[in-house]
Amino acid sequence: MEIAAHEPEFAYISAMTKRFNLPLSGNSHGGQVRLHSFKALILPPLGEKYYLRRYQVGEMIQYTNRGVSMSGLHLRLGACLEIAVFTLVALRK
Repeated sequence: MEIAAHEPEFAYISAMTKRFNLPLSGNSHGGQVRLHSFKALILPPLGEKYYLRRYQVGEMIQYTNRGVSMSGLHLRLGACLEIAVFTLVALRK
């Protein structure tokens, strides 16, 4: 059974299983409140380590999307909304 999680903190578990190549996560909203290029000031539980964009986790690529909503605090500052578009291409063997 394959298990996927919305929270990006599960990336290290997904990488250890070697079942996933590109998990797409949300939950962190890019931190919702960010000051310039500093780390986000407010991060949700299970969205603190891989909270923004692309990460290499073992042999796996983890992508966390900022999304278009908010959690808890109804405020977004310095964490622009994001709708990501991915083009997947099959590898030929």
